[in-house]
Amino acid sequence: SVGSSSTSSFSTSIIDRNNGDSNLPVSSSNSSSFFYDIPRTLRLALFGLADGAVSHVWFLTVDSVVGEGQGLVDTLIKTAADALVYTPLWCAWFLVFMTCIEEKKDDSTIANRIQSIPSVWKSDWLELFRGNLGFFLPLTGLIYGF
Repeated sequence: SVGSSSTSSFSTSIIDRNNGDSNLPVSSSNSSSFFYDIPRTLRLALFGLADGAVSHVWFLTVDSVVGEGQGLVDTLIKTAADALVYTPLWCAWFLVFMTCIEEKKDDSTIANRIQSIPSVWKSDWLELFRGNLGFFLPLTGLIYGF
């Protein structure tokens, strides 16, 4: 959980929150506790590759349904669609992806990880969704508007 993270930076909290590695410090005011976690970086890079492809398809789909216009009405419709359709699904998908590929210290199997997905959604989805809306919604409006 986020509360057990050794750092309070916003970006680290989001990363820790999203991939379950909250016990691994990414940055700290004490430089002697800093280390680079290669497996975690690879997990996030792998998700980023998949996310880029899915996001591209989403943007193409929204443009084909709403139109490629960038006026106020089109921007509001696209931003609302993003907030009400894409973002909730993205949050669920992100949690599934990270749950399935996260590094486990115990002997959990992929089947156990898959079985844990409903509890991960229950405990983490709403906070992730709120964080995404709070941070990315204004940026999304800018993307659709320009």
